[in-house]
Amino acid sequence: MILINNEDEDYFRLNGIKYTKNFIIIKQGLENISVHNIYDTKQNILSSTHFSQISVGGNIYNNQIDLIDNLTSILFTKKIHIPSTTVSTSTPSGIPANGDEWITYSAI
Repeated sequence: MILINNEDEDYFRLNGIKYTKNFIIIKQGLENISVHNIYDTKQNILSSTHFSQISVGGNIYNNQIDLIDNLTSILFTKKIHIPSTTVSTSTPSGIPANGDEWITYSAI
């Protein structure tokens, strides 16, 4: 039995080994799946395996589609890291170049 468990928002475990959430599921026929790194599909952490041989958080699913639906968010997360910055929302002092007005931007 293959055991897959969600660790936290960044990691999951496959048979006790911790992986980052950058893996995808590839359907293998109508009943099997395999798991590959999204950035390098040569990194295969689960070769073609029947859906009934995989436990996800203690659950075994009745078909390939249900397994894929429940496994996708455990194996992959897309995060956009935006570094925090300090943005001034007050108008600067002095006179803008070319007689233009100051435009003030605020953080989103």
